Amino acid sequence: ISLIAFLLCVISIGVLIFYNLKTNPQSLGSSFVVIVLTFLFEVSYRFFTKVKMKEYMDWRLKENEELIQNYERILPALKNEIKNRFKDAEIYLTGNLVEKGKKQSGHINVVVLTEKELRNLEKEENEIKNKLNLKTYHPLHLKFLSKKEKEKLPEKRQRID
Repeated sequence: ISLIAFLLCVISIGVLIFYNLKTNPQSLGSSFVVIVLTFLFEVSYRFFTKVKMKEYMDWRLKENEELIQNYERILPALKNEIKNRFKDAEIYLTGNLVEKGKKQSGHINVVVLTEKELRNLEKEENEIKNKLNLKTYHPLHLKFLSKKEKEKLPEKRQRID
């Protein structure tokens, strides 16, 4: 997605430059001066103050990545909590974590197959997360399906129970 967004930005810049060349070429000169001066200011500011950009702009992004990299630590407790609630549960890891690995995953997707009828799926997920002391923004996503819906599971999955 970020590559597509980058390409669309480059295309839009190209369209704007082409449009300005046809309609008002003088405005391109002033835009160019502003961009160059902004760049020079940024470089000199970073050089003289020795301020570096943080690797992560939002601390939650870094924490989420660490949680995904160490997802194996929560699996035993997660499995136990789900089995305590749903004795017949089958538990599967799915998504990019299984398909592409930790480095390319943004979530920990877990599918729970059970015969127990659940009325409020979001409440069940939140109760399990609370019981495991996981933060609200934790990248764990639980999906509950009946055992009859097992065919909805992706081919690439890993059973964890």
